[in-house]
Amino acid sequence: MLFNSFSFLGFFAALGGTYRTQRIDETDNLTVAVTHVERPKFWTMDAEVGWRLPKRLGFVTLSGTNLTDREFDVYDQSLQEQVIPARRVVLRADFQF
Repeated sequence: MLFNSFSFLGFFAALGGTYRTQRIDETDNLTVAVTHVERPKFWTMDAEVGWRLPKRLGFVTLSGTNLTDREFDVYDQSLQEQVIPARRVVLRADFQF
């Protein structure tokens, strides 16, 4: 995240971006050594707002990833497990006893 802000009342917010780049080698015919190379480069935006519950009993957080809804394909299997290429908004409550 690029920007974090905290309030003494327990509210917090974060805003950030992720730069993504890939190199994709495509070929239409496996018998010919000619390939088409694509290099997509783009940014996605992530944000989070939340509130720390009184007496440190937990957190309530609303977070969103890829808020600009930038569509892209993931070609690397190891990266695919970490990246969800669609807009996602999650409301989460964590309680501590």
